[in-house]
Amino acid sequence: MKATEPAVSVCMPVYNAARYLTECIDSILAQTFTDFELLIVDDGSTDNSRDIVRSYHDKRIRLIENRHDYIGSLNKLLDEAKGKYIARMDADDVMMPYRLAAQFGYMEKHIEVGVLGGGFQQIGQLHSKFKPLHKVSMQDMINTCCMAHPTVMIRTSVLKQYELHYEEDFKYAEDYRLWLQMMKHEIIFHNITTPVIKYRISNNQITSRHPKEQKERADIAKKDGAKWLLEKIKKVSYEEVNIPSSTNLLTVVIPFLNEKDEVGNTVRSIRNTAGNHVDIITINDHSDDNYDYQADLAKFKVTYICNSYRIGAAASKEKGTRLVRTPYFLLLDAHMRCFTLDWHNTIVEELQKNDRQILCCQAKALEKNCKNIVHERKVVTTYAAYLLFDYNYYIPDVHWIEDKKLWRLPDHKIACVLGACYAASKRYWKLLRGMEGLMHYGSEEPYISLKAWLEGGGCKMLPEVIFGHIYRETPPYRLVTAQMRYNLFVISSTLFPTSLQCWANTIAYKRNKSIYSDIQFWLSVNKENLTQLRQYYADTFHTNFEDVLKVNNAIDLKKYDMARHEKKRIPDLLEFLIESSRTSCVNLWEGCMGLLIVLCEYEEYLHSDDHTSLAGELLERITTQITPTAEFSLSFAHGLCGIGWGLIYMMRNGFADMDFSEELSVIDLKIMERDPKRITDYSFQSGIGGILCYVTNRLFLLQKNEKEFIFDTRYLDSLREAAKRALNEDTDFRTHSYALLLLKYNRDNWHVLQPKWKDVIDLPTFLPQNPKNWKNGMTGAVGYLCNLIQALQCTIE
Repeated sequence: MKATEPAVSVCMPVYNAARYLTECIDSILAQTFTDFELLIVDDGSTDNSRDIVRSYHDKRIRLIENRHDYIGSLNKLLDEAKGKYIARMDADDVMMPYRLAAQFGYMEKHIEVGVLGGGFQQIGQLHSKFKPLHKVSMQDMINTCCMAHPTVMIRTSVLKQYELHYEEDFKYAEDYRLWLQMMKHEIIFHNITTPVIKYRISNNQITSRHPKEQKERADIAKKDGAKWLLEKIKKVSYEEVNIPSSTNLLTVVIPFLNEKDEVGNTVRSIRNTAGNHVDIITINDHSDDNYDYQADLAKFKVTYICNSYRIGAAASKEKGTRLVRTPYFLLLDAHMRCFTLDWHNTIVEELQKNDRQILCCQAKALEKNCKNIVHERKVVTTYAAYLLFDYNYYIPDVHWIEDKKLWRLPDHKIACVLGACYAASKRYWKLLRGMEGLMHYGSEEPYISLKAWLEGGGCKMLPEVIFGHIYRETPPYRLVTAQMRYNLFVISSTLFPTSLQCWANTIAYKRNKSIYSDIQFWLSVNKENLTQLRQYYADTFHTNFEDVLKVNNAIDLKKYDMARHEKKRIPDLLEFLIESSRTSCVNLWEGCMGLLIVLCEYEEYLHSDDHTSLAGELLERITTQITPTAEFSLSFAHGLCGIGWGLIYMMRNGFADMDFSEELSVIDLKIMERDPKRITDYSFQSGIGGILCYVTNRLFLLQKNEKEFIFDTRYLDSLREAAKRALNEDTDFRTHSYALLLLKYNRDNWHVLQPKWKDVIDLPTFLPQNPKNWKNGMTGAVGYLCNLIQALQCTIE
């Protein structure tokens, strides 16, 4: 930089900004940092903006007049700037007096940073402070634009080096496109969280005047950036690494990010308990904590790999498993302690006997005190985990087993491995395709566990191999919710049957529409890869998903204790059910259909047939009333849809040998008499949701049994239109899910899981002690009995 050139070029386009221009220029000239030029390009203003600029007699101001060409004016600013740094500014904003001093100082101190933004104080129509993300990754920028354009300071040499400019094709999203293009060159972006400007919110902003065009062009830029990122992750994942040959049988793979001395402490613990009888590969996922990991690990005889770009925990684990030269490996977190001598022999021996399984070591909870000394944490010991497919949270949801009496599977089999320490053979991992498809962090254990069970192998705990896991209040890296939730959708989109996919989508959509939108974006970008994975899994895995659900059929300790305590009420509840069976009503909610199903479930739980006669009476009462001339509503709770669903429930859950084809055909014809286009009730119990539930279950039953379809094309088309309308309404999550399920009908591998009560109702979890206060039906005592039976089926007698 020449002595006569300014340190900073403040670059500001102006177009008809007379109203706020004086306030803006005054705030710039009042900066505590004075070594700057104020470069103004007038973008063909038709008001007196140029006259206002000319009224200032400050040698630091340069005015350039241009025809009306916004992108051209922005690029002229870049071309004309003489400073070492370019500070962007908008003509209707106000610069904080310390802005240039703060940003210049930061850039001088952090020479690795190419672009520096800042926080801002909103003025005008809104009044709040915006605190931006400090370190911005490509993933962050793709999720949302993390840099407020008029707050940024750019290192001029970076723009010149890579010949970067604003692009006309991305007008209204030109800044977002520029940031993404810069990130492709791995330029580092930071923000200082202090407000550096007062940012004016008005109806004259691009966001207000051209929202559609801005979104369309931003989406194109976003998708382009996302594709680049996926290719970059793939390239780094397959970087050539020289791994020494070995006669050992097991390799410990330790991926890490910003763990500092804990990596060395973990490796030391491995060497202290297994000596040199295991290989060790450490993978530094581009840590930015300035710690010298290579020097710290040099004395331990490890293979140290540093990713040239951050690819995330899942991809780093997958990279490590590809690189191992031994037949078996152990994936280990970087903050662990080994408590078992010669633990490696136990793992190897088990995998030599059966390599068609994922092994999980017993974890002991540790923590550090204020003096950084590791000690055992005062928490309940965890005995592996299971996956919860509930409809109240994202699925699958991992739950730890906190008491041995909840451990239901034989021979130390477990539904889901714990994070931090699990092992496999390289052959089996390759067959399962490991962590392929996942991004960043989260859901690795549910993914690999489900695949092992679907393949027919499974997971197993090694309780005699104990590793201590140091828990921290906060991890040394930032976790992003949308990224973690995305991995759950990789699981659902590649492994779940159609109906469970729809539940997963609905739950996510209802919980947070913004996060759901981000997830759907990434799924669309990665669609080709995920489609290939789904097809591979369909061709390779042959265990029914219903069987995998049974493996995970567990409950937490609180529900377990409740079930055991409430078990003594079963005789009274059964007596109440028998008394209720005298009703002539046959609907699902309060009539014979619901009573019949609960009675069958009770008999199955006890392995008894004491009430076969009563069950037969209830069934006969139902079937004799389902005739072409009978008058029923279509309601799910109190009409034909619920009765039809109940009959399908009986068949698919093995409670009836009959196919009920005559009764279901009557129900089908009755339903088709009502035009879905004329239904304005979008609820599940009484409206379109219940019809969608019955029809989708019925369609799958016909498909499964290769029976002729009764529903004609005209009716199904009309029902699809109703389903689309339901998705646009604020419907309950069951209606939303069944609408999605119908719209996926006729696609490849369309599958509906066996119907369960939770698909249609939230069974009661409380019942008054006094029977006089009991209500009848599935929302009362009978529903409570059903819920109790389901809980008891998960307990060990």
